[in-house]
Amino acid sequence: MMRAVSEGIRDRLWADHQDEAWSEGAAEAMLRSRIDGSIRTQDDCVDSLELDSLVEDGRERLRAIERAPLISLLEKGERIDEWMPLDRLDPLRHDGARLYAAPDLLARSGSTWHLVRISAQIGRRQPTEPQRLELGMLLAWALEQPGLPREHARFIIHRLGWRGHRWLSWRERCSETWLRESRTLVEHDLHALSQARWKTGPFTELELLPTTDQKRICRGCGYREICSGAAHLLANRA
Repeated sequence: MMRAVSEGIRDRLWADHQDEAWSEGAAEAMLRSRIDGSIRTQDDCVDSLELDSLVEDGRERLRAIERAPLISLLEKGERIDEWMPLDRLDPLRHDGARLYAAPDLLARSGSTWHLVRISAQIGRRQPTEPQRLELGMLLAWALEQPGLPREHARFIIHRLGWRGHRWLSWRERCSETWLRESRTLVEHDLHALSQARWKTGPFTELELLPTTDQKRICRGCGYREICSGAAHLLANRA
């Protein structure tokens, strides 16, 4: 359901950006279709009441997104000079590796740029330290984009996340220290992957290994479509 909600929010933002009409009824139909399709893809089965409950949970998030911090300013056309939605699956190259560090939304207010990541479900408003360092890589993405400034302090990273029937906002202004710590974490992870590849031998395809052993986490992951390991995990019915 989380992926279906994320895709619905993306549709809504693109429609607003293109000044296209957005229909709540059409959005609900698409949400239902995506949730039902995801369930069928996983060879799972839910009855109509369970499906209705999932759709209603998703609808609540979609309806409330226009009142979310920062998003509400886009809806009203206030204090935001320019903005556009982005595809978070647009990869950033880092030492030969693909990193998915693009924000869901880029906005400018005066000389300040806002990098926004949207999560359909969070555990708490404040991200954990690993989550914060992961968010810091949004700045690495921004510094590689033509037309954007190179001064770290001109960027603010936001996380909008759903918890307890409302969208919660967390934000932090970027700094060189934050970016350095984020890159250190990524380099540590890449080194661990390199070590795993070396230990398992040249014929092991690490890309086919899932990054979690829990199907519930895998099914809700926004990167599942491009993860080869997901197909292997979800195919295992044991």
